Amino acid sequence: MTLLAILMTLGIERFYRILDEYRNLEWFSLWTHWVSSHQLIQGRWVGAVSALLTLFAPLLLVQQMHEWMVDGGWLPELLFSVVILVLSLGPRDLRGQVEGVLGNWSQGDIEGGILKAEGFLEDELPEGEQKIVRRLTEAVLVEANQRLFSVLFWFVLLGPAAGLLVRLGLLLEQIQRRDEEDPALSMIEQLNKLLAWPSAHLVAISYAMVGDFMSSFRRILEHAGDWNSNSKILRHSGLGAIRLDPVADGDGEVDLQEVWDALEMVRRSEVVWVAILALLILAGYTN
Repeated sequence: MTLLAILMTLGIERFYRILDEYRNLEWFSLWTHWVSSHQLIQGRWVGAVSALLTLFAPLLLVQQMHEWMVDGGWLPELLFSVVILVLSLGPRDLRGQVEGVLGNWSQGDIEGGILKAEGFLEDELPEGEQKIVRRLTEAVLVEANQRLFSVLFWFVLLGPAAGLLVRLGLLLEQIQRRDEEDPALSMIEQLNKLLAWPSAHLVAISYAMVGDFMSSFRRILEHAGDWNSNSKILRHSGLGAIRLDPVADGDGEVDLQEVWDALEMVRRSEVVWVAILALLILAGYTN
């Protein structure tokens, strides 16, 4: 059942990218603001409890609905799992968004591509076009975990509610960042890093398996362990697997191939994960 739900969801992601327009979690933003506006007592611990209530109340509802679907048979359970998994991925299709950026860049429109790279290139950009391309390559390697693999990991381990937890946790962090004095921001940041830690290491190993293993694995050993280094281990493992050297200073010819290589490596990692899940099902470790 788990494997079938994942295969259906990945198929929907691949062939029906129009779903990005409807995958809207605005209700969670409204719920967050409602809870915040009705918080009568201020304080660090009160803010932390309020944030946990905001995050876990919808998840408890999803978990209860999932149990009802399980009682209704395999078809309601499957359809419900697919719906929740589709909502949990994203917020946008990774490949589709990056292809839009590369479409602009291949025509020499760097600024237009940057505008389409919402969620990728929001920090201060380096000087030099090739360094901006490298920043996008690194973003693909990191975002693949947050948008896809972390959700799949917790979905397989604990069910649909756990997969949705990843997405809602990241969304709650974005909402709280708008209020720099939010006392619960640090707690939610640490929760998101903890949720991303196991899948980040598995994805890094996947990059090594589908790329240059020795170069990638050597970098994994250098950055593994601390959950604060999730982005580093993904970035360095992926760059090692593609065998990319640091970008030299100077205005050389812009090469977009490394971004395509990163996207292809993410796709091959998806195949590895599905194959391993199928083996686990055959061995009886999951259903």
